[in-house]
Amino acid sequence: MSAHKTKGLAAESSVVVGDGKHKPRLHLRIGGLVALSLLILVAAGAATYLVVGHANKSETINNTQPTSEQLAYKGDYSGAQALLDKQRAQAGSKQAQADVYAQQIAVAMNVQKYDQAKTYAQQAEKLAPSPGTAYMIGYIAELSGDKKTAQTYLQLAINRLDKTKPQYELSLRSYQNELQKVSQ
Repeated sequence: MSAHKTKGLAAESSVVVGDGKHKPRLHLRIGGLVALSLLILVAAGAATYLVVGHANKSETINNTQPTSEQLAYKGDYSGAQALLDKQRAQAGSKQAQADVYAQQIAVAMNVQKYDQAKTYAQQAEKLAPSPGTAYMIGYIAELSGDKKTAQTYLQLAINRLDKTKPQYELSLRSYQNELQKVSQ
């Protein structure tokens, strides 16, 4: 025979053993087991984050400072761009600066500031020409209604694709579709 009592995340029961005495046993309820599992996962994730940290400390962002994405999301376009300007000024290589310009393009595009996005794309193109920079200039030109510039830069993006890269076919189809759309 067993009697059940409920306590928090566990259910206590007692089992009668051979000598007639009741020995208590604890059983986790299903909900308690799930909660405990989640707690362990969260703790393990937090510990992993603290132990592993960031691979490159120079790229670590102070968590008390908002990111450009957070500022843009809150509607602070100028603050987001100013933060990215600061990050670009601190970027070492031309490619790193072009990468920051790519972030600035995204922020500008999200608020439909196409002229500003075009300026950032042209700056990225000057620093580190790539299929991506050419594509962005072409895409922004398309959104702005400049079909001739769009066609020129979309074709340039296609011409710059590296056939040895695994994403070549996917990028080629995507760029060709965009060029075809603009050419209609």
